[in-house]
Amino acid sequence: MHKPEMKQNTFGMCQGVHAFLFALAAAIILLGMFYLTAHTPLQMDDYDYMFSWSTGAPLAGFQDILRSQMEHYRLWGGRSVTHTLVQSCLYLGKRVFNVLNPLVYLCLLLEIAVLAGKRLRTCPWESLLAAHLVLFLSVSFFGVTFLWLDGACNYLWGTAIALLPILIIRSRASGGCFARGGAMLPAMFLVFIGGWTNENTACGILAAHGLYLLERYIRRKHVHVSDLVLLLCQAAGVCVMLLAPGNRARASIYTDGNLLVEYGMRSARVLYYALRYAFVPWICLAVIIIRNKSARKLWIGSHFCFVAAVFSILALIGSPEVSDRTYLGPIILLIIECLTYVDFRRGEGMHSRAAICLAAAAVICTGIGFFIAGQAVSLHEARWDRQLARIEQAAESGESSVVIDDVLSESPYTMSIQMGQSADDWQNKSLGKWFGIPILGSGQVAE
Repeated sequence: MHKPEMKQNTFGMCQGVHAFLFALAAAIILLGMFYLTAHTPLQMDDYDYMFSWSTGAPLAGFQDILRSQMEHYRLWGGRSVTHTLVQSCLYLGKRVFNVLNPLVYLCLLLEIAVLAGKRLRTCPWESLLAAHLVLFLSVSFFGVTFLWLDGACNYLWGTAIALLPILIIRSRASGGCFARGGAMLPAMFLVFIGGWTNENTACGILAAHGLYLLERYIRRKHVHVSDLVLLLCQAAGVCVMLLAPGNRARASIYTDGNLLVEYGMRSARVLYYALRYAFVPWICLAVIIIRNKSARKLWIGSHFCFVAAVFSILALIGSPEVSDRTYLGPIILLIIECLTYVDFRRGEGMHSRAAICLAAAAVICTGIGFFIAGQAVSLHEARWDRQLARIEQAAESGESSVVIDDVLSESPYTMSIQMGQSADDWQNKSLGKWFGIPILGSGQVAE
């Protein structure tokens, strides 16, 4: 007679514990990311995007931002969605970005947990902390893609948007909110925007989406017309991004005469970087495949994020310029794939000591990580502030030009600021235009 009541009370108590741990983890992550974001200064491309690409004057409103992005689309590239976010944040001010960026980071972690099959109502604090720690400790360009305004809007915010088509696909497959008829128009808009975000990540997810529907058709599972409509909407978003005239203009800078040699070198570089920058997720996935039989199923539907990650990497072969930050999307997709086959609560009571010890260790590691990163970011900010003070002082005293030092990164949580030797170099030109004085690089490193 009393056993069901005891079980219910225990379950309620355990749910309360997990809710508390979830709230604690979210609060620590938000506070830590807020501090790091607030102490990451505006730098490099930020000053370029403070000006309208249409008028050349400082941004004067949201209509001006739209006109600027139309010109940017024609001259430089097709990432209109993310660069609209960049210029909007710059127009609204750094303080607004400081508040929004930690929230977007937390939303990304929640996306990872949901896509890995964790229900938010169970308060999956383990998945939240696991995803954060893998990103925080293994991504060597964390500051560039998660803290720097231009980089965060392009890669953190852009990846969070690029994952929306997978959320919608999973929701429709499980009979969720996007399986309802009234949700079709919002779904079409979201997958279109998701395709118009990042060249390699969006292309990888689109390829996985197409192969997933093809697999369902081959296995004689029902493929609704609305599924094909969503695929076409996503493809339309990708095409709008890739067919931008600015992409061709930009690619012409890197064109080599021997295409065979060029693509061979690109392939080797892309695969090498895939191992180098995503080493931890690859190792985790290999261990999971060896130990978990269910992870060995050779169905695209069972490994959607893995397929998307592979195609995201292969898509980089078509890009004339490959940087470390472009691997953020594949890294996140691999983390999702790994967490899909990890059940942190299997075989353990929900109120077990093991769970409490795990929570304590994860929270301590998170706190220590933020403390160490905070010191590095604050030191980097102080060095750059000294260079900005030198610029402002020279501009106020009416000097004809000013010479400043480079501020090199000494941590994964900062980004090197290197100035050109000439005032006409792009990084010098935009900064000089903002402060109203020609700026030269000394070639020395700031102390």
